[in-house]
Amino acid sequence: MLKSKIKISDITHLTDARYFAAWGVDYLTFNIDPESSTFVSPPVFKEIVEWVAGPAIVLQTPAHTEEIWLNEYKVEGIDICLEMPSDEEGVSYIFREENLVSVVIKGNLKDISANNISTYTDRGTEVYIDSPVSKADLQAAIDLGVGLVLRGGEEEQVGVKSYEDLDEIFEELLD
Repeated sequence: MLKSKIKISDITHLTDARYFAAWGVDYLTFNIDPESSTFVSPPVFKEIVEWVAGPAIVLQTPAHTEEIWLNEYKVEGIDICLEMPSDEEGVSYIFREENLVSVVIKGNLKDISANNISTYTDRGTEVYIDSPVSKADLQAAIDLGVGLVLRGGEEEQVGVKSYEDLDEIFEELLD
């Protein structure tokens, strides 16, 4: 079990999805904005999620594509959450059906105070910080009681990728 909740963004291939699921992360996020460099098409998305179990699946979408794309991403037996930007810059919300389950705040971990976080956690909402994370930052996140956003990345070749940097982070987060 990990000491902090973890949300993975920008999953684009099975290698990342299986690696992160094996570590027991909370969310795997797929970008369904066709304008994004990390866009995942419905067939690729379906192929990946059929091989992964454990984490909740999140579709990251700008508000204007939600209705257009959502039906194409349905997979039988997979519970889908939606991550959508809010009016507040640098903040997005994750919904499961109509219920707000998590808030993602982009920004430097050092600049985010406990007061910013308590605005959401007082309502029972999980908070994730989307900031570059080093091994040294982990204790600060744990102390604040927030989750962290980590990212997938390019494969060296299909099915081959080095995870040395991430392994160090996950090993530090092991309870």
